[in-house]
Amino acid sequence: MGYDLFYIIEVLLNGLLAGGTYALIAVSMTVVFGVLKLMNFGHGALVTIGFYSAVVAVSWGIDPYLAIVPAAVLMAIVALLAYYALIDTVISKPALTQVVFTLGLGIVIEAAIEIIWTANPRVAPSALSGVLFMGDVMVSRPRIIGFVASILLAVGFWALLRWTWWGMAIRAVAQHDAAARLIGIPRTKTLAIAFALSAVAAVVAGLLIAPSMTISPYAGHVFLGIAFGAVVIGTKGNVMGAFVGGMIVGLFEAAAIAFIGDDFKEAAIFGLILVFLLVRPDGLFGKRANV
Repeated sequence: MGYDLFYIIEVLLNGLLAGGTYALIAVSMTVVFGVLKLMNFGHGALVTIGFYSAVVAVSWGIDPYLAIVPAAVLMAIVALLAYYALIDTVISKPALTQVVFTLGLGIVIEAAIEIIWTANPRVAPSALSGVLFMGDVMVSRPRIIGFVASILLAVGFWALLRWTWWGMAIRAVAQHDAAARLIGIPRTKTLAIAFALSAVAAVVAGLLIAPSMTISPYAGHVFLGIAFGAVVIGTKGNVMGAFVGGMIVGLFEAAAIAFIGDDFKEAAIFGLILVFLLVRPDGLFGKRANV
């Protein structure tokens, strides 16, 4: 079977842009896994909140991209309150307890979204929606925006964790909790800030992705497993690793679409993730999860 060169270029380019989408969510997830050691299976619901933030913005006549800052501020406040009220109680619990609790919390959030907005599919178009032609190659503008944003988010997280006091505190708690407390780092406050950063990044990711897809109350689950795989590939707790993992997954998905068909892309992606879990369970960037 022959393949048209421009078709392959288009599929690979869109795969790279899809990798940006996965990287956006993976970067927001890796902080929770690497710092809080929290198995947050409700993370997809946070992305869904971002989707519906875009829906609300459009209903108010606001472009989804212009809603990013107010949505981020509001989510930061809600996430801090949620951490002290709910998440702090399960941080020290066994992994199974964390999985059940966060999965249940995510289901409650998604059910509440369905009650408020119904299960009918929705769209949140932006003034920047549409396609861009690069010669004979067609790419989605929102995906280009998401790709650029994923780079900025990864670099921003990396800089924050490396060069700010709170970033150094987060890294200290992640690397040696007891030692961090001995030198006076407030553990609970530090973990609360890390959780809020992760939640804000998830909502921002949802807002950035929303213009390129059809939205439903459970749409966040579509990305959860794949983004989790990107975290595994890139090494848990490593921000740049999560970005690289997202890119790898996106490109592998593109190759699967081009050579074995769209129907088998999910099987191919999770096959890749399984290979990494078997061959290199600590990810590409080694055994130590460095935020």
